[in-house]
Amino acid sequence: MEKFNFYSEYTDLSKYLSSRQFKKLVVALSNYATDKSFPDKLPKKTLIVFMKIKNIMDVEWAEYEKEMNRESLSKIRSRAGKKGMKHRWG
Repeated sequence: MEKFNFYSEYTDLSKYLSSRQFKKLVVALSNYATDKSFPDKLPKKTLIVFMKIKNIMDVEWAEYEKEMNRESLSKIRSRAGKKGMKHRWG
């Protein structure tokens, strides 16, 4: 996947982590988003937060893939164009 969302809920989950643990969490999430690689070693608290966020990411990816399989590229572009037109012209 090219990107992933970092919701405010994630910040709520990670507020009990130290800055070092938070950095490890962000690196682990970035690696997971890039190639679905699971982190080798994470502190216990960081691993718990990672697993919760990973589950959310997996659900979002499944929904995204389902939507992409359901719709053709032309329909997606048409919808994006209509959205842009509506934003521009009201």
